Amino acid sequence: PTYAVNNPISRCQGQSYTLPNGQVVSTAGTYVTTVAASNGCDSVITTVLTIKPTYAVNNPISRCQGQTYTLPNGQVVSTAGTYITTVAASNGCDSVITTVLTIKPTYAVNNPISRCQGQSYTLPNGQVVSTAGTYVTTVTASNGCDSVITTVLSLRPVYNTPVSASICSGDSYQLPNGNLVAIAGVYPVTLISSVNCDSIVTTTLTVRPEYSLVVFDTICQDTVFYLPDGQSVAISGSYPVTLVSSVQCDSVVTTELTVNPVYNITRNVTICQGTTHILPNGVIVSSPGIYTTNLQTLEGCDSVIVTNLSVKPVYNVNRLVSICQGDAYALPDGRVVTTAGLYTVNLFTINGCDSVVRYTVSVRPVYDIYRTVELCTGDSLSLPGGDFTDTAGIYTSVFTTTFGCDSVVTTFVVLNPVYVVSQNVSICQGSTYILPDGTIVDSAGVYSVTLNTFQGCDSTVVIDLFVGQVISNTLNTSICFGDTFYLPTGTPITTPGTFVFNYVTVNNCDSTLTINLSVNPRYSIQRAERICYGDVYLLPNGFPVSDPGIYPINFVSSGNCDSLITVELAVDSSYAIQIDTTICAGLSYNLPDGSAVNAAGTYVNNFQTVQGCDSIIVTLLSISVPPTFTENRDLCVDQTLVLPSGQVIDTADVYQYTLSSVNGCDSLTVFSIVSMVGFAQSPISGPTIANQWQTMNYQVPAIAGHNYTWVVIDGWLVTGNGTHEIQVQWNTPGVGTVILFEDDSQCFYSDTLQVSVNATGIVDYAERGFVRVFPNPFTDKITISWSIDRKPTEVVLYDISGRELIRKLCTVDEQIELETSELVPGCYLLAILGEKVTISRIIRD
Repeated sequence: PTYAVNNPISRCQGQSYTLPNGQVVSTAGTYVTTVAASNGCDSVITTVLTIKPTYAVNNPISRCQGQTYTLPNGQVVSTAGTYITTVAASNGCDSVITTVLTIKPTYAVNNPISRCQGQSYTLPNGQVVSTAGTYVTTVTASNGCDSVITTVLSLRPVYNTPVSASICSGDSYQLPNGNLVAIAGVYPVTLISSVNCDSIVTTTLTVRPEYSLVVFDTICQDTVFYLPDGQSVAISGSYPVTLVSSVQCDSVVTTELTVNPVYNITRNVTICQGTTHILPNGVIVSSPGIYTTNLQTLEGCDSVIVTNLSVKPVYNVNRLVSICQGDAYALPDGRVVTTAGLYTVNLFTINGCDSVVRYTVSVRPVYDIYRTVELCTGDSLSLPGGDFTDTAGIYTSVFTTTFGCDSVVTTFVVLNPVYVVSQNVSICQGSTYILPDGTIVDSAGVYSVTLNTFQGCDSTVVIDLFVGQVISNTLNTSICFGDTFYLPTGTPITTPGTFVFNYVTVNNCDSTLTINLSVNPRYSIQRAERICYGDVYLLPNGFPVSDPGIYPINFVSSGNCDSLITVELAVDSSYAIQIDTTICAGLSYNLPDGSAVNAAGTYVNNFQTVQGCDSIIVTLLSISVPPTFTENRDLCVDQTLVLPSGQVIDTADVYQYTLSSVNGCDSLTVFSIVSMVGFAQSPISGPTIANQWQTMNYQVPAIAGHNYTWVVIDGWLVTGNGTHEIQVQWNTPGVGTVILFEDDSQCFYSDTLQVSVNATGIVDYAERGFVRVFPNPFTDKITISWSIDRKPTEVVLYDISGRELIRKLCTVDEQIELETSELVPGCYLLAILGEKVTISRIIRD
């Protein structure tokens, strides 16, 4: 046998392998080697060589000074340096770990600290101390190694000095820090002592009253009022008078004087008959006339109102109306009635007064009579209208009843035939013949016999009687077209002709029968007829119809043959149109027939269409009367009102003006009754000069029911918003503004006071442990942190002139950052606002 052997081999990176043929290889791959086996035959050995990696690892390590590190081979070292260690990896190959050991230093810091008496200091470990002494604190440095900080705390003395002072109300007192105050109270001022500690000077300030009284008084127009200094005035306004009080301070009594108007008003009032009018003094009147009423206004001033009262009539009208049966009557209120009865219509006169029109409507009968009259041919009939006719047909007679209603009598005339029959009769000699009336004759001759038909008409039968051996008879007869006549022999005949037959009579007389046969026609007649809507058409058979359509009528012609008349009936429209329209009083309206009317009412016009049909247009005309309107308007003090007429008013009174073209009619008269309401606003009082960071009070008189909203610009509104007095802290040097919006829920006013704010020196509390500002100097960013008990509300950055640059609200965190990359190098002021104000001077590199 020969062999094929697979030989998988693995070596570490950098090692080699000797193949069966002695070749040395160190690269991964597949190597095929042929060798001679022990049996002398060649065998193939396939060697697959895999190279396993070895690793070189860098292991940087840092330790604090005095600490040690154990290398991967177990060696312990404590000196900074590079250590190379060879270890066996998990694949069995050696790997090299290079450890670079860094030793970080530890520090021992001396921290001398000086604080003012009563202040505390927070040690680096967070401990707060307030007693002078040496404190050793171990802290972790930024490199993570413990360091020792030795703090030596010393305390400098602080002072507290009381001062008493008094001023007049309205004056101001300058405190030791330069602030001006004007309100009595105790003012502690913190100053910097020679040892750079805060010292307190407590000023107890007494304010002697300087009264500022506001007296509200009113007088009536054309009277005078005396001020406290004896001066007399008669015009509404604010009059301040300065007096000297018992404590030698000036006091001001301001009289707010209102001059109430005295009215002399004339009013034109219109009422309807039967109603009353209440005069301004409550008296009820109902008769026309001029009524003078003396009243007092709410302010107690005599006024006169003259009422010109006119009384417009109220109508109560009864009207009798009659209509014909089937007609309708339009009442003035638009109702259309067709039945008899009493109808009450409530209307307004042109003066707007209720009036009643009662319509008693009676319905007169309209007769529609149909009658059928039979005539014998040759007779005549007197029709209801006086005409005579002797022809069959339908005759319509229209009458007017005693009440003026159209009535129709329709007469159907039927013409019954009168027959004249001639018969030739032969008898055998010796025989007799019975005439149609029963007379027996036996002699030849002509016999005329008058008979009544079943319709009651006289008819004549003429018998020509022949007596002889031969009898010759002639029979004149007829059939209708399409019918069949059978001869005595039974032969059917359908065409006209004369047929002669010889036969022997019963008396055995030879006789001859001549038949004259005629064929009468059958008629098929087409008739087109038209009627107006609402009319009735009588068909040839006497049946009335009113709807359009095709009506086939079968009848018997004068030849006694069935015939057909087809009536195609068209119905033309009759119109009933109602027009509702309104015109202005004094104008006229053109009705459809061209006539002009100017009174409200119902107007009926009759027309005929081009087809001759009666049509009706009912016009319901109403009159629009220009209204009179009264409005009440309230004006606030100092407010003006522009009426639609363009008049500008600012005084309580009654104003009358007219608006043109209201709803298309002439005018609307408006009475505007104007009253003055509201109040005269008092200006904001308070100091107009302040120092930066100084707190001032501003106020107006407190009035019950008034609402106060304050806005402060370039300052901080400390307390009082919503009341009549606020406290403001001025922050920004320059001109600050106090704005008041005051209202009594009816009138709204505003006032503005400008305050000059002077820049003051810098009070730096940043080194007292409350607030930390770093870095200082700064470049792109400032960090401000604070203690838990001193959380500020906001942080403001100013330039050295006091101009605000950055303002940021503080969050719940214990620090805040300001982005300052856009600031130019220089000195800046950082104000940290809250329960206390912290101001720091910081530098931008």
